[in-house]
Amino acid sequence: MTIVITKWKTFFLIVKKKFSDLDYDPSRLDELEQRSSDLEALKRKYKKDFAGLISYRDELASMVGNKTDLLSEIKEKEQEMDVKRRETYQKGLDLSLLRQKTAKKIEKELEATLSSLLLKTKFQISFAKPSSNDDSCFFESGIDAIDFLIETNVGEGLKSLSKILSGGEASRVMLAFKALFIKANDVPTVVFDEIDTGMS
Repeated sequence: MTIVITKWKTFFLIVKKKFSDLDYDPSRLDELEQRSSDLEALKRKYKKDFAGLISYRDELASMVGNKTDLLSEIKEKEQEMDVKRRETYQKGLDLSLLRQKTAKKIEKELEATLSSLLLKTKFQISFAKPSSNDDSCFFESGIDAIDFLIETNVGEGLKSLSKILSGGEASRVMLAFKALFIKANDVPTVVFDEIDTGMS
């Protein structure tokens, strides 16, 4: 009897030691139980077994991968557009500089021609440059918003040509422009009909 009791004591000591050696983590157990619960919920939601869920997961991962590729392509195209936008803006600036140089010559010739038509004026070609190089600054003809400014009476200051001219002044200015175009295109003969309309 003593031998049996001793064996049982030895057995319980061994079992006790085994349990004491176990690394029991209550939080880890809770985590596993929650994952098991979530898995069962997914199986009910998608009406799939465990293997079916894995297959569906892989399918979704492939779709996400394709979307990532698309986003990457969009980003690449946007970068290309930025490069083209900067190049176009620089070309617009180069064109604007050429126009401004030519504008100075036009201003002097128009003032001289208008003076010969008994209209003492100051004439200026105004260039309004965009503040940035976004898409709103581009026009079919460049990046400049151009306006013709004129002063027909001394001291009044330069104002937009389209807003202040009288009939006679408009006729003289139009004739001066036509004379300039004729000279630039080297036209030998021009016939005007009622060119003095509105002049007095």
